[in-house]
Amino acid sequence: MKRKTSLYHRKCPSCNKILYYSCLQSKNQSDIYNKKCNSCTQIGRKASEKTKLKMSLQRRGRKGIPHTDETKKKLSLLRMGKKLSEETKKKLSVLWSGKRNPKYKNGDKIKGNKNPFYGRSHTKETLGKISKANTGRKWTEDRKQKQRECLLRKLESQNIVSFNPIACRFIDEYGKQQGYNFQHALNGGEKQIIGYKLDGYDEKRNMIFEYDEPDHETKRKKTKDLVRLKNLINHLKCKVIRYSEKCNVIYESYPEFSVRVF
Repeated sequence: MKRKTSLYHRKCPSCNKILYYSCLQSKNQSDIYNKKCNSCTQIGRKASEKTKLKMSLQRRGRKGIPHTDETKKKLSLLRMGKKLSEETKKKLSVLWSGKRNPKYKNGDKIKGNKNPFYGRSHTKETLGKISKANTGRKWTEDRKQKQRECLLRKLESQNIVSFNPIACRFIDEYGKQQGYNFQHALNGGEKQIIGYKLDGYDEKRNMIFEYDEPDHETKRKKTKDLVRLKNLINHLKCKVIRYSEKCNVIYESYPEFSVRVF
């Protein structure tokens, strides 16, 4: 880089950047040919494939060479507080989706003892930091829905299917008596709505049938079922019929209460 204490200087004719010269002859020659600065001379130029390959190989020169602690701190401070725009997030999502993702169809390469974290565990200090970072954190309904849908896709990819055949037979019998045609695990597969799998769903009459096994009578399950029920009713604007296996009672459910049918 030329020293800025040089006596000879001139302005770039395009961007007005001050250019410094070590001798008068170089400055005069630049004036005669009206030379631009290095940045302006690169505008509009396209590198050949050979040049691109050379540049790519040069950039890979840092592979295996870690940054110093000082450099890491500088990079951290440079990015701190900066948030990506929604447009940038979408572009990155498209850029790293499908075959472009280095982990695409490479899950077996990081399974078991091939995983770099295999056999290791977090320290108490790290676990404390993770706990502190997540304490009081509340996920939005949109985020929860994405997590549910992601889990369902994962189970499908692993061919994990779980359903109650007794519930399917009961739903069919009830449907025949009341004139419903419920889609369930043994009749077209369980319908998936906003990340939830429905025990039975009649699309024409917009009716959901939920079969509650005895474990649904616990306080924790009841709370989860109530949230699930509210979300489904708000989304589909539908009616819900529930059957309690433990009490042998059928209810017509609403977000805040249930009415016994028979």
